[in-house]
Order: sequence, then C-alpha cells, then structure tokens
Amino acid sequence: MGGEKFVMDKIFIVNVYVVFTAVRLRINQPDCIELLRVLRDNLASGGDNESFISNVQVSETLKDVASEIGLHNETSAKIKIAPAFSRLYVYISDVVIKLLEEHSFEQAYDIIDAFHWLPESLANERKVDYVEFFVVYVMPLGEKWGKDLVNELLRLLPVSRLTRTRIWSKLKIAQLGYEV
Repeated sequence: MGGEKFVMDKIFIVNVYVVFTAVRLRINQPDCIELLRVLRDNLASGGDNESFISNVQVSETLKDVASEIGLHNETSAKIKIAPAFSRLYVYISDVVIKLLEEHSFEQAYDIIDAFHWLPESLANERKVDYVEFFVVYVMPLGEKWGKDLVNELLRLLPVSRLTRTRIWSKLKIAQLGYEV
C-alpha cells in the first residue's frame, strides 16, 4: 500500500474480517445492521479493539452475537496500515447497512463477499495484489451492480497512484471487450 501509514490494533483488523465473514454468512439477520454500525463507528474513530469490544458489549443483542461469531476481545501489537483502509471499510459498511435496511440482501452479500477476506490478509501482513483483487472481486460487482460503486471503491482502495492507474487500465481494456 502506498502513502502515509498509521497504526491499528492487529486484533481489531482480524475482527473486521470476523464481522464481515459473519455478516456474509448471516446476511438476512437483523443484528447484522447493528454489528456493522458498531464496527463502522469504531473504524471511523481509529480502530481500537478494546473500545470496539466495549461498544459491542453495551448492546444486549450483540453480546450474544460476539461470542457466537468468535470476536476476539484481547488487544495485540499495532501494525502499520494505510488510513484508506478505514475509509474503505467505513464506506463499505455504510453501503451494506443501507442495502440491508432496504432488504437488498443479494447486493449486500456480493459486496461483503468481495471484501471480507482482505482484513485478515492485512492482519497477517500478507502481500495483497490489489490489481488482481480488483479484477477478480470488484469488477464483477460493477458488471452486476453498476459502475458508480466500482468507481467509488477504486477511489477508496488503499493503493498507490501507480497501482490505481494499473487497475484503471485493466478496467478500460475490459470495457473495450478484451480479456483482462
């Protein structure tokens, strides 16, 4: 990832993965909206696992969900991560919350499905090929749900300008009808 970095609790990043995976598996459960709201608010305020777990525990509904889905309540070492990670997942959470409120479960599922694995990869400090990720997981969202969503996701993706240009080039080639 390019650009400036800030530190975030590694276990919190794993919990982003846990929440997205749980929402993906339980997409039509009403508690998914509340869980995503708590996650979104914590991401927007810096991504501290202790405050995230505390906010989950305040909700009677989410207390049970937290143990059911296996949220990690410890803290861990901090890792450096691009601020765009938080912005991207706040945006995705907002979009999915709105879709769930509208009972657009299929579209919400598709978005969660495309992005649920990325936090776990980042927490384990695995190198992510964002060009490949975008081509394989995000471009199909655009084909199915429209280019505005894909354009916003590309804008928020935590990558360098060069990587963003490479993704954009592949999108243009695909629009011309060639294999990417």
